[in-house]
Amino acid sequence: MAAVNLQEELIMAPFRWPEARHELALAKEVAQHSPEKPDEWDAVAKRLGKAFSTGSCSVELKGRGCREKMDRILTKYKEEDMKGLKSDAGTSGGATCDVSSSGSDEETPSKGIKRKEKYKERAKLKEKELEVRKMELDLQKQKYEDEAEERKLCSPCFENN
Repeated sequence: MAAVNLQEELIMAPFRWPEARHELALAKEVAQHSPEKPDEWDAVAKRLGKAFSTGSCSVELKGRGCREKMDRILTKYKEEDMKGLKSDAGTSGGATCDVSSSGSDEETPSKGIKRKEKYKERAKLKEKELEVRKMELDLQKQKYEDEAEERKLCSPCFENN
C-alpha cells in the first residue's frame, strides 16, 4: 500500500537535454515546423517527448521548455560565431593556410557552406530584429500621435479656466 502511494506522489523530474542528439532533434523540428505560437511549440514538445521516451522512462516536454532551450542554443551559437569572427579578423588568411596545408580539399566546400548558412541565419535574425524595432517605433509613434490628439481635445478645457 505504501509503494502505491509513493508511486502516485512521484513527480517527474524536468528533462535536462542530456545528449547532443536531443538538441539536434529539437533544432530539426524547429527548422521543419517553424513554431511561433505557444500551441505550435506544444506540438513540437509532444512529438519530441514521444521520440525521447523509452519503454522504462516516459519523457514529457513542454512547449515553453523547448522554446527556451532553442533560444539558449541560438544565443550560444551567436556568441561562438562572434568569437570566431573576431579571431578570424585578427589573423590574416590563417584559415586558408590551415586548410591547404592539411591536404584535404573536401573541408573547403563544407566550411564554405556552413559559413554561408551562418550568414543566412544571421541575416534572418537581423531582419526579425529590424521588424521588431520597426513595430516598436510604429507603436511609439502611434502613442505620441494619440497623446497629441488628446492634448488638442483637452486644450480648450484649460483655456476656459
